[in-house]
Amino acid sequence: MKKIYAVSIALAAGLTAMAAPQSAKQSQILKSADAPIMISESHMRPAVAPQAISSTDDLAGFKKLIGKDVSGIGNSVNTFMQVEVKNASAVIFKDFLFTANDAEVAVDVAKGTVTFTSQTPLGQVNTSSGYVNTYLYVGEIKTYDENGKADDWGLVQSVTGTIQDNGDIVLPEGTSFVIGYPGTNGGVSYFVNFAAEKFENKAFNTPENLDGFENLGTGKFTDGWFNPLFDNESDMIKDVDVTIMRNPEKPHEIIVVNPYGDERWVTSLGRSGDGVGYLIVNVEFPECAYVVPLVKSGMQFTFDDGTVRNYFLTNLQGNEIFNGADPEAIIADNEIAQDPMSNLSGDTITLMDQYYGIDSDPIGYYWWTDGNGPDADGNYTWLERPDIIIELPEGWAGISNVKDDVNAPVRYYNLQGLEIAAPVKGQINIKRENGKSVKFFKN
Repeated sequence: MKKIYAVSIALAAGLTAMAAPQSAKQSQILKSADAPIMISESHMRPAVAPQAISSTDDLAGFKKLIGKDVSGIGNSVNTFMQVEVKNASAVIFKDFLFTANDAEVAVDVAKGTVTFTSQTPLGQVNTSSGYVNTYLYVGEIKTYDENGKADDWGLVQSVTGTIQDNGDIVLPEGTSFVIGYPGTNGGVSYFVNFAAEKFENKAFNTPENLDGFENLGTGKFTDGWFNPLFDNESDMIKDVDVTIMRNPEKPHEIIVVNPYGDERWVTSLGRSGDGVGYLIVNVEFPECAYVVPLVKSGMQFTFDDGTVRNYFLTNLQGNEIFNGADPEAIIADNEIAQDPMSNLSGDTITLMDQYYGIDSDPIGYYWWTDGNGPDADGNYTWLERPDIIIELPEGWAGISNVKDDVNAPVRYYNLQGLEIAAPVKGQINIKRENGKSVKFFKN
């Protein structure tokens, strides 16, 4: 769930389209629940012993909040966030569960702890009554009901997490984060109650350098993320010569070097920066090629106020797999839907279902609108997603073999995409063999 970004890319002279990035998972109005909960002192057990840190700089970076939504309201929340240093005793958690909701958090460097305090201002979100100021509240959950919803719980003044030597922040058992605003009878109207275990460090996948990588040769790259911003197809930048490489330690990952290094992206669309970046595509399963997320693409824009935005490319399957989905289960699911999927066929990679992330939300599900909207129903007009085409150099596969699962054991799935030990009699099953998935009925 993300609040809309109102900022549009400033296009170069000669282009009339102004396309604003939006979250494709956006719901225009958040659901909320009322809870007459008074804030009390915390009785939660302390977290594990902290490790020494030298400054708040040790906390900066990209983190994932580990836990689950236990509010039962049905909101989808963003659990990835950037931590930025404010000063020697405070950091800012950007996009705290909702985009544009930034939380200032106190840090005790000597003790190696961070303290989250109830009623910390966050920002604004859209409700059925219009935009409201929202706050971070800290909750203490004691029990859950049979559906996994927080049952016996209340708000507390603050909670202190401890910083581990790997940069993770571990929270006391029973901690929850509540995003809401003052409600009736001294309580809180809240959008989400998130049972939180820890903030886990997440490293970016952008290569530091390409030392020791295999140079597969020169290929062709036709973009599908930014070409939709052009008014006319004739203006689109296609079939760009690019260097194709591969890390011998990850032979299934194809690396497009500097996909936006062409100067036409500067003169025609206003790209800033040096265009140095990468597009990494995993082709371990050729019928489910996916873009590795958290990779700096080299596409960058600088706004009039000096703000710089970098773009991190991905596709639907890339984000799903990053969040724990099994590629083979995705393939099995698709056998039912029969929808086209990103794939590798011969020397050509075709990518679909593309999204992108930005600095504040690099694992985001953002795409472009035509600059208009929302309409009376809160809807936007989304620009079309053309396929991304990567033509690989001839003979590329002979340098390092892509996964050959011809001799892999046969695997079976049900129609829900879950792997089963053997076909179930009287039901439609899915069999994966020799790199292909087929449906069949077991008599």
